[in-house]
Amino acid sequence: MGLVGGSILGGGVRSTAGGGLQGVIRDTAPDNLKWYFPCADESGGMVETIVGGGGCTLEEATGHLYGRDGASAGAGPAILVPEIASISRQSGDPEFANIFDSSGGFTFGVLINPQVVGDTDGVFRAASTGATTRFILRMEALGKVFVGLLIGGENDNILNAGPDDHFAVGAYKWTFIRVSAAGSIDLFTNATKTTIGSNNSGTGEDGTLTAFEIGESDTARSAITFQHVCGWDAPLTDQQIADIVTATNL
Repeated sequence: MGLVGGSILGGGVRSTAGGGLQGVIRDTAPDNLKWYFPCADESGGMVETIVGGGGCTLEEATGHLYGRDGASAGAGPAILVPEIASISRQSGDPEFANIFDSSGGFTFGVLINPQVVGDTDGVFRAASTGATTRFILRMEALGKVFVGLLIGGENDNILNAGPDDHFAVGAYKWTFIRVSAAGSIDLFTNATKTTIGSNNSGTGEDGTLTAFEIGESDTARSAITFQHVCGWDAPLTDQQIADIVTATNL
C-alpha cells in the first residue's frame, strides 16, 4: 500500500484552528489530552494533529479515493476514508502516548458518520510494542459496539454493547469509551451513557503506541467519514463529555 501526500505532518496548531469545537476539545482536561486529530487538513488527504506531536498518513490500495465530506453544523471539516483505505501511523512517525495503560483510567473519543455499518467493521485500533496493551473499536450487527481492551495481561472483549444504531449510516455521532481508575467501562452515544463492562488489570507495561489505525481494526475496514479523534489519559466527567457534544451542534 502506498502513501498519499508525501511527508508526514508534524505537530503544531494550524492557523485555522481557533475556537469552536476544536477549542472546546483542546480546553477539556488539557493536561490529560495526549493526542487530538481534528481530521481537518485542507488537502483532504492527511489528518493533522493539533496535540500529540505527530501525524498520520492515509494509505490506499488503488486510486485516489479519499475525499472531503460535508460536516455537521459546528463540527468543522471531515475526511472520508473508504473501505479499502485507512489512516495509520507509518514507519518513522513519532510514537503516540499510550493512554490505554494509564492506571488512572482513560477516555477515547471519535466523531464519525459511517457510510456503511457492517458486522466487525473497524473504526479504530491502537497497540503497543508486542501488544502488551491494545484497544480496538469496531461496529457490530444492528449498529452496536465492540470494544477490545487488553491492559496488563487482562483481555476484555465486549461484544454487542450499547444501543442499536449507536452507529448509523448518515448520522454523525460521538463515541466515547471511558474507563475509570477502578476499571468500570462506559460507552457514551453522544452524551448518553451505558456501562458496558469492567477491566481490573490496572496499568499496562508499555508507554507508547506503535500501532495506530483510524478506519480499521487490524484487518477489518469500514467506509467512514471522520471528524475528530482524541484521547485523554484520564476519565472525563459526564459533564465534560456533554459539553463536547453540545459544542458539536449535531
